[in-house]
Amino acid sequence: MNFFKTLLRTAIILLLLAGIVVGGIFLVKLKRARLDRAPRFGLLPTPVHAATARKGDIEETRNYLAVVEPIRTATLAARVTAVVVQVFCDESDPVKKDQVLVELDSREYRDNLAAVAAQIEQAKADLAANRATVEALKASADFWEREATRDKTLAAKGAIPEAQAEATVEKAAEIKGKLEAAKQEGQGISHRIESLRRKHEELTTLLSYCTIRSPF
Repeated sequence: MNFFKTLLRTAIILLLLAGIVVGGIFLVKLKRARLDRAPRFGLLPTPVHAATARKGDIEETRNYLAVVEPIRTATLAARVTAVVVQVFCDESDPVKKDQVLVELDSREYRDNLAAVAAQIEQAKADLAANRATVEALKASADFWEREATRDKTLAAKGAIPEAQAEATVEKAAEIKGKLEAAKQEGQGISHRIESLRRKHEELTTLLSYCTIRSPF
């Protein structure tokens, strides 16, 4: 009887161990199955597009919204009041420095400039004639001054009448007066020439204002 009990106990223990082993194997397989279904850690593969390489240029076009501003600006205006004769360029045309952009009517200034130039030449001729007159009067004044001195000496000695000496003195004074007047006239002509030259420069400047050029 004891033998059977021992055998039964042994059989039960073996069955329990077999159950444990089978259960463990089942659990391990179940765990592996879950692990296989779990997501893998790491980087996903990157898709690659393959193409045949060839020599050439790559062109890229990009569109932007922008505002274009000039580096330098200039406001051009006429310094004189005149009629516009000709415009040499249109809006947005490229120009160079000192290029003529607009031409104004300059006939009035040219006519006045020519008239002043003629007056200057006439004044120069008058000044040349005046200088010749002054030189002649200088020579004449020196002569009559010597004559007056001589006649006063002769009159004092009684060699000639006193009236003759006085007439010579008056003549010398008259020539001297004419000489001083000629010198004053020469100075007036010189002043007139200087004034005409300044006027000529002003008209030349006004004439240049009739041509409007590009500042840069």
